[in-house]
Amino acid sequence: YGGDVEHLRYAKSQLTVPLVRGDFIVHPLQISEASINGADAILLVAGACLPDLEDFLNIASLTGLECIVEVHTQLEMEFAVEAGATILLCTNLDRRTNTVVPGTAEMLRQQLPDFIITVAGGEISSAGECWDLLDEGFDAVMLGRTLFNTRHGEELIKEIRSRKADQAMRFFRG
Repeated sequence: YGGDVEHLRYAKSQLTVPLVRGDFIVHPLQISEASINGADAILLVAGACLPDLEDFLNIASLTGLECIVEVHTQLEMEFAVEAGATILLCTNLDRRTNTVVPGTAEMLRQQLPDFIITVAGGEISSAGECWDLLDEGFDAVMLGRTLFNTRHGEELIKEIRSRKADQAMRFFRG
């Protein structure tokens, strides 16, 4: 958040993974700006753009961007699905109070149809938490602050991925 689009452009020139612009999108020009500067997707915080959410989803689609819509409440989730969102970040972080409310992401996930891609977020700090959320039916997890606040981010990602590799090896061994 609060990043410069130059950072996005630089990251695009150095990386091959999809890039998400994670600033608070509150104006349509920010969506075009993200597209022009190399973003593959944008994060739309439902609580910050609820009245404009459907328009923002349509603008993003027209500019070739995917949208990850962050939701923290039942109302935000229902509105996002009705507006056409297909990727939801269900988060434990309540941005109004900047507090973590454990279990919120799981509660929201249980109410979503299977065709919605779900991402869990909100102060996930261990591989075990990631695995539990994936077992709950989430398609992915967003680590965000956890990676920024640790010197061991690479090790955490390797540990998370190790379970997937271990499961794949067990599958092939029969």
